[in-house]
Formats: sequence, structure tokens, C-alpha cells
Amino acid sequence: MPLSRCSNSSSRVALSVAAAISTLFCNFFASLPAIASTFPYKECHLESGQVKPVTAILKLNISAPALQALQWIVFNPAPPELPQQHLTDVKIHIDDSSDAGQYVKELSPEHRYLLRSLVSAKNEKLFKKLGTRTTYQLTCTGRELKPGPANAAVAPLSAAERKLYTAANETENFSSAEFKAWLQNNGLIRRDSERDIEFAWRVFARIRKQYSYAYDAKQDRHISVLCGQDATDCGGLSWLLVGALRANGIPARSLVGRWLKKDAEPDSVANGSGQCHVKSEFYANGIGWVPVEMSGAVSSKSVDPMNFFGKVDSNFVVFHIDTDLMLDTVWFGISTLRNLQCPAFWVTGKGTVDGYTAQTSWQTK
Repeated sequence: MPLSRCSNSSSRVALSVAAAISTLFCNFFASLPAIASTFPYKECHLESGQVKPVTAILKLNISAPALQALQWIVFNPAPPELPQQHLTDVKIHIDDSSDAGQYVKELSPEHRYLLRSLVSAKNEKLFKKLGTRTTYQLTCTGRELKPGPANAAVAPLSAAERKLYTAANETENFSSAEFKAWLQNNGLIRRDSERDIEFAWRVFARIRKQYSYAYDAKQDRHISVLCGQDATDCGGLSWLLVGALRANGIPARSLVGRWLKKDAEPDSVANGSGQCHVKSEFYANGIGWVPVEMSGAVSSKSVDPMNFFGKVDSNFVVFHIDTDLMLDTVWFGISTLRNLQCPAFWVTGKGTVDGYTAQTSWQTK
């Protein structure tokens, strides 16, 4: 009998605890800001914040003990002109060399500008080592959606821009059967009379609900593959959003760059690979380029979604728009890089690059 009473008592306690935990979780989830199925503003416009001057330095240091270089070919990003940033000056310094960089266009249909340096190894110091320092002077501006009509009309995109930012590419292969099925299964087909911003909000909400954040350096980030998974990183999440919008005729683009960072230790996993990051934006008629922080929304699901949709702070530098840059490496043909968040390099000469090391660092003032 005592055992029986003890057992009954334990059961009652267990039930009480379970009920309390259930109530606690219900209250917790009820307190989370639910994302509305429809966009909350009937009318809205983008407002810009204060202009912030930024000095940013991207460094590269290479050591190749078994090499005798003849020429180094180095590509650095060239930040584009965007509503939230303006590049005022850029300087490239190469240790032990008077060679400099010049603007070149990469060879994809987007023809994005890059900075290419052709460095001749004219002295022994350049046979086995190369050090470069690229200094960017920019101004960055925060932008945020606000309810109500705009004070001035927003210029529409040109036909060429609209075609460019609704096209598929290697990474954002939204014409694939897998991605088309994902759009259909998730109801991400644009409805008749649905505004650009309303549909973009639905895509944003679906990705936020369906995905979690996870970084895997070896993950296949083609959206035809990512649409069959439930976790990816900032790039993958941005490309899913961009692909879904482009598939429905809404201009969209990914913004590849780095968070502003004052420390200059070498890039590593511990410091977020030098604060490398990818955001995105889409063009809404009558509003303009609307910023979206997809990975922040996925990583912080308890936070108001409007902190990640239509809002960007002046704490990020965009290195280039979109993916799949096609680089003319001079001696090694055309090379395609998905991102250029770190300097990319090639080298001609004697010996080998076996055992080489390459370190990059990023610092802002």
C-alpha cells in the first residue's frame, strides 16, 4: 500500500509538472510575434537614415615556399553603387611592388566590375610571397520601410535591368523541375493582382518558417538542391528568396559582402570568416529596392519579422551583386567563382604551390 500511494502521488506530481510545462510552452509560443500572412502596410515607402563614412581594408598575405613566381594575378572586389552605399575611393597597395590594380569587367551577363592586379615578380621578395592591401572609402546609409505614400515618385527599372534581375543563373536555377515543384507545393505562385511587396512577403514568411540556419562549407547551394532541404546559410537563404521572386517575374538580387568589423585578425571560422555575409533585395514597383535580411529572420524567429524585411542598417559593405562571377585569369582561362568575399589569386612561375598558405583579413574604421 505505501508503494501504491507513493506511485499515485508521483503520478500526480508528474502530471502537474507536465501540465505546468505544457502551459509554459504554450504561453511562450503564444508570445512569439506571429508573421502575418499578408503584408501589414497598404501603402509604404523607403526612408534613408544618416550617411556614415566608412574606411575598410581588405588584406591578403600569401606564402609559397616551393614557388619561384613570375607573375601574380589577384582579383579584389569592387563595391558597386547601390541605394545604401557609395564608393568614393579605392587604393591597392602591393608590398615590394609598384604595380597597381585596375577595374575590369567579369564575363557573365551582369558584367560586374572587379579590381585586377597583375604583379610582376621583379625581385626576390615576390618570388615566394605576396602581400596586398586594398583600402576602400565608402559612405553607407541605413534604409527602412515606413507606412504611408512616398513624397516623390520612384523611378521604374529599365527594361534591361528588369531582364537582368529576373534571369536564372547557375546558382539560382529556378527553371529546374525541382524548384518549380517546390514553388507549387508551397503555394509560392504569384496571385492575380498581388503586389510585388505582398508576394515577396509571402516568400519571406515561407522560407522563415520552413528553414533553419546551418553552415556547411561543402553544401550544394544550387537552389534546385536547397529546395529539398530544410537548413542552409546566409547565401543559400538569400538565393532561395531571390530565385522564388525571379521565377515569379519580380526583380531580385543577392548582395554579397561583409559586415563592418573593427578587428583585423586573420579570417577564420571563429570570427565568422571575417564577417562574410549575404543579404538580398527585391524591386517593388513604386517603392524601389527593398532590403531583406533572410538569415537573420531565420535565425531569430522570436523577433518581429519587420526587423528583417524592408530594413537595413549602415553596418554592411556589399562587394558584388549576385553569384557566379566569370573571371579572365589571363594565363589560366575563364574561372567561375560563386562569391568574391576574399581576394582570389593565380600565379605563374617555376616550382609548385604545394604547402602554400593564404590569409585574408578585414578591418573597418
